[in-house]
Amino acid sequence: IAQQKARAEKNLQHAFEPAITRDGYQVEIAANIASLQDAQEAVNVGAEAIGLLRSEFIFMDRHKAPSEDEQTGIYRSIAEVIGPDKPMLVRTLDVGGDKPLPYLTMATEENPFLGERGIRFGFDQPELQRTQLRAILRASTAGKLRIMFPMIGRIEELRMAKAMLEEERQRLQVPPIEIG
Repeated sequence: IAQQKARAEKNLQHAFEPAITRDGYQVEIAANIASLQDAQEAVNVGAEAIGLLRSEFIFMDRHKAPSEDEQTGIYRSIAEVIGPDKPMLVRTLDVGGDKPLPYLTMATEENPFLGERGIRFGFDQPELQRTQLRAILRASTAGKLRIMFPMIGRIEELRMAKAMLEEERQRLQVPPIEIG
């Protein structure tokens, strides 16, 4: 335990230095997070980016879906914590399988980890998906937000997701964001 504590303290002393391999390659240190608190902790230990914001955790343990304004505030707050020049990849809602939402009816499936989840769930719940896309787009003015569509299985799904994102972007008249 003492050795682990000493190693952790030594690592923290170097947490804000660039991560460079022995052969000179610089590696971006990105954190996968589920909340504003996770983002604050990641920044405190030297994270240079948010590699993945698991947005489904914003939707879980509640009686109804978060509103567009609430989601916008959460995404914006996280972007502000990490800073305007650091990238933040937001994964759109990925529920189903081990992550059901109590306020939405989800069909029982033989293999829920491969079936109606991720982007396919978003297409079945288009207003929920569009609300989240608008929230992400609105928050994108606070930083370098990127978006990821989970569980894409066919090129048509990616095209449909991108089209939905573009419709909402034009509706809000905000700059495009990168799809990661």
